[in-house]
Amino acid sequence: MLPFFCFAQKKGGDKLEPANREEAADLYQYAINLEQQGSLVHAIYAFIRVFYFDSTSDIAIYSAAKLPILLKKYEEQVSEKLKGSWQWKWSGSNWGTGNEPEMCKCERSIVFDSAKIYFLTGNTVDSSFEYSIRADNYGRWPLLYYIDIPGLKEKWNFNFRDRLSAIPLKDSLSIRRDRYGFRCICGCPEDMYERVFFK
Repeated sequence: MLPFFCFAQKKGGDKLEPANREEAADLYQYAINLEQQGSLVHAIYAFIRVFYFDSTSDIAIYSAAKLPILLKKYEEQVSEKLKGSWQWKWSGSNWGTGNEPEMCKCERSIVFDSAKIYFLTGNTVDSSFEYSIRADNYGRWPLLYYIDIPGLKEKWNFNFRDRLSAIPLKDSLSIRRDRYGFRCICGCPEDMYERVFFK
């Protein structure tokens, strides 16, 4: 969101949305530049802002046509980034640490391929389940995805974050496991993983 804040500051406004047609045109051009630079998430947000400023304008129509293509590309990137091996490093919530390898004296990891997730203790596969990446149906152009695991009756909210995590990790995956029908609001249990690179 930072680029949009900077854009709004540059224009002298205090909102992320453009204030007039000139700013909408500038934001549209900015979105095209972001797309060309490969910054898909920021480009998508910018195109969405342009569309909602005036959905009948030419640039809004062009934005609406671009969004499904960019969202599909972004979903593919997210799915590809998830694949591989992830070593468990920490479990807990904003209330504190619940468990970590030093506490349980154990090694756990998960492995994603294109269709299945594998749960390992040490080098032993304990179980595996089919999974799929699904878009959160919030809004016309959802940018949030979750991992659906029917065999566990769980939906996992996840993100890749190197900053603001409970512990510093180089290439991290944060997972919040929600059972179907349950939505955590505060003190949500979270598991942190770090990508395993094989030589």
